[in-house]
Amino acid sequence: MKIEAMTDKYERWLGDESRIRGRADAVCFPGSFEEAREAVSHARRAGLRITPQGARTGLTGGAVPEGGLVVDCQGLKGLELREGPVLYAGAGVTLEELHAFLRKEPWVFPPNPTEESATLGGLFGCNAMGIDGQRTAPWVRKLWWLTATGEVWEIGRGSYAFDDSGCALPDGGRLSCETFDSPGVLGGLVAVKQMDLIDFLAGTEGQLGMALAFELELAKKPDCAWGVLYFLPTDPAAMALCRAVAQAENSGSVTVMEYYDRAALALLSEGRHSTAALQELPEFPQGACAAVYVELAGDDPDALEGALFEQLDIFEGLGGSEEQTWAASERYEIDRFRKLRHVVPELANAKTDSLSQAVPGLTRLSSDLKGPAEKAEDYLEMYRGGIAQSGVHAVIYGTAAQNRFHVNFLPETPEERAECEALMAEWAARAAADGGQIITENGAGLLKRELALRFAPEAVKRQIKAAKEAFDPEGVFK
Repeated sequence: MKIEAMTDKYERWLGDESRIRGRADAVCFPGSFEEAREAVSHARRAGLRITPQGARTGLTGGAVPEGGLVVDCQGLKGLELREGPVLYAGAGVTLEELHAFLRKEPWVFPPNPTEESATLGGLFGCNAMGIDGQRTAPWVRKLWWLTATGEVWEIGRGSYAFDDSGCALPDGGRLSCETFDSPGVLGGLVAVKQMDLIDFLAGTEGQLGMALAFELELAKKPDCAWGVLYFLPTDPAAMALCRAVAQAENSGSVTVMEYYDRAALALLSEGRHSTAALQELPEFPQGACAAVYVELAGDDPDALEGALFEQLDIFEGLGGSEEQTWAASERYEIDRFRKLRHVVPELANAKTDSLSQAVPGLTRLSSDLKGPAEKAEDYLEMYRGGIAQSGVHAVIYGTAAQNRFHVNFLPETPEERAECEALMAEWAARAAADGGQIITENGAGLLKRELALRFAPEAVKRQIKAAKEAFDPEGVFK
C-alpha cells in the first residue's frame, strides 16, 4: 500500500461536513486488515499521528486531521449474512450499501442514522444514532479493532466488561481506572460499571484505535408500518401532541417522533426549488408553524391501525384536521418523510457555506443536548428565548419526547457566532446540572470537545487519560 504525500489532489480529505479545515502530511487507503496494520507501522516509524476517516459525513469535525497521517477506511468493504442472523460488514461499508444488501432479506439493521453515505466505521466511531433513537454499539456482536501497536483484536460481545477497577484487554493487559454509574455529560470515552468493551470503544472517535469490521445483530422487519406528518399552528400544540402520543395506550407501536419548528419548516420551503427530496412532497399546509413526524411499526395491522386512529383523535382534539395530516404506509413513501431530517441540516450547511463566502471563518455550529424527558418543553422554551434574545437565526428539530433537540445556528457575522457559542455553553451548563448529556448522536469532534470536557468531572478526565495511556501510550492516534 502506498502512502501518498498530502497535496491539493487530496484536499477533500482535510475536512468533513462540519466545514472545519485541517491539515495533514500524508494519506493512505487501506483495502485490507493487513494494509491498515501497515498504516499504523508507517505512522509509528515516521512519528505521525493517525486520523481515521470514513466518508467524512460527520457534523462535528471528528474526521478533520490536525497533522499526521489520514487513514481513509472506505476500502474496508465486505458484506456477508451469517447464522444468527448476523451480518459481517467491513468498516468502509456505507449505510446505503448495507440497506441495499438487506433489501430482499427479512432482516433489518435497527440503528438508522440520518446520513446514508456514512460508513459503519464512522457510525461506530461516534456511536451514532438517528431518527429512531437507536445507538449503533448495542447492535455490534463482534468487533475487529486495530490497536496503536498494529495488532488486530477480535472482540466478541460479553468477552470483556468493566468492573469497579477497570477492564481486562484482549492482549492480556488491563485498563486500570475508576468506573462510573453513567457516562454523564459525555457520549464516549467514559468507563461505566458493567459496560462491555465494545460499547466503551464505540464513541471514542479514533482516539484509541479504529474499527476494521463488525458482526452486526439484525432484527426482523416489521410486517407493516405507518409514517404520519402532523402540521400544527403553534409550538405548544406540537409539544402537547408529542406528550399525548407518548402517553397514549398504544404508544408501544411508536418508533419515531420527530419535531420541526417554524424556522425549520421555512428553511425546507425555501429550499424546495433546489432539493429533489422536497420536490417529491406536496407543499406544506398554509398556517403550519410546527410539525411532528410519527412512525408506527408492528406485525399486527389491526393493532397498528388502532394506534393510528388513536393518534388522529388526539390530533383532532388539539384542533387538527385531515387537511393538516400526511400519512403513508408504503416504505418508499415513509422514506420520503424521513428525508426531511436529512435535508434540514443539509440546507443549514448550504446557508453557512454561502455566508462564509462573504465572511471567511464562519463554520457550522449546532447544539444537540439531551435533557430530562419531562423537561422537554422547558428546554424548548430555553432555546427559543436564547435565540430570540440574541437575534441570531436558528432552526430547531429533534426527538421531542426524549428532549433531544438539535439547534442549528445560522450566524452571519463573527460577533453572532460568538453569541451562539455563549448560548451553547449556557445551555450545556443547564443540561449538565440536570444530569443530561452534552454529546449525543454526532460525537464531540473538534467542535464540541472543549465544551464537553469543560463540564466533565475531574474523575472522568483522569479516567479518560488512563484509557489513552493504556490503549495508545505513544500517541499514535489523534
